[in-house]
Amino acid sequence: MSESTLRVNIFKVSVVWAVNIFTVWMFCFSNKNLEGSIYVNSYYEGTAGVVATLVGADIYSRMGNRTMILAYGLTLIGGIVICLLETRIIIPPAWYLDQFEGSHSSQVVQAIDVVVPRICFLAKFGSHLAVLAIYQACLSDDYIFPPARRASAISVTSFVGRVFSLLGPQVNELPRPLPMIILTTINAIAFAFSFSFSNNRGLNRGAPSKEIENKQNGEKSFFKENDHRQKHE
Repeated sequence: MSESTLRVNIFKVSVVWAVNIFTVWMFCFSNKNLEGSIYVNSYYEGTAGVVATLVGADIYSRMGNRTMILAYGLTLIGGIVICLLETRIIIPPAWYLDQFEGSHSSQVVQAIDVVVPRICFLAKFGSHLAVLAIYQACLSDDYIFPPARRASAISVTSFVGRVFSLLGPQVNELPRPLPMIILTTINAIAFAFSFSFSNNRGLNRGAPSKEIENKQNGEKSFFKENDHRQKHE
């Protein structure tokens, strides 16, 4: 892998990783500000993480790096729907509002308090799934980071992500719906970047780099020469 390709990959992974860590921490701190109870929101977040952990490996084994498209797509859809609900551009249908008591405006508030945590579950599931997909891609895909440079490359992208994550709690304190608008915007960027990763599923994923292949061939030649020498002795 050339140096220019490696730098491009570091930049791409830094972008998707920074957006993902920002999203995870912002969702964590937004549990107290989002519609609904802080306890219910926290339960939904924990459940989303457990589900993503249970099914994430299987999804990645089937979709490869395209898992990032799915993950950021789910987060993006969830963020857009929450933005539309918080700005009252869309409101729950009348048949759903009839389940709640009070005036029309009171019914809308109560309905959104119930709907938003459930939509957040979808977005939080996507963000947790993205964590698994990025880690798996960086650690196993030689076409992203070659083994000889992997540790250094991951440390750079992780540092960028951690620095960017500091903004999550700060953005969360902005008046609504600004936090969700910002989150949706940056996840749209990560969603676009996720298409740039080749889908190294099956034989291509984890394929040995030229460096490893040459090393393995050299070791085989070494052992063959030793066996040949021992036979003649």
